[in-house]
Amino acid sequence: MSEAFKAREKAARKEYPETKAAFGRVRAAAVETMFATLPSHPEKREELTTEGGLDVAGQLASVKSACARLAKAGITVALFIDADPLQLKATRATGAPHIELHTGTYADTSGRKQAAELERITKFARSAKKAGLEVHAGHGLTLQNVGAIARIP
Repeated sequence: MSEAFKAREKAARKEYPETKAAFGRVRAAAVETMFATLPSHPEKREELTTEGGLDVAGQLASVKSACARLAKAGITVALFIDADPLQLKATRATGAPHIELHTGTYADTSGRKQAAELERITKFARSAKKAGLEVHAGHGLTLQNVGAIARIP
């Protein structure tokens, strides 16, 4: 058994109230099931899917604590955020090495509005990458609209 696995196993035996508060039961279960990577999506019971990114800036202390505990257990966290500079600054403060950009607005628009949203997401993704984050994107993407998002460097 590797040292990393032993550390995860030990961490899985503890309760993580900050993790549960920040990310809900699914996030706390990540430690228990020892996922290697953990995406973070805000969820409400009544939602069928997410309707926006996590408000990292608004709950920075608890998200930072949760990210630290998950990292200590060997779990890489990806925070699902909107392309908002305030969220980028807060995400960097959490130590989470990955983000997933919310693309719902892009997916729900067309024409000039979609082109403008693509430009906004592209600029933000470049800033996030330059800040040292690994960048992913998703929400509402289809075969018809994913190509432009996938081409973001």
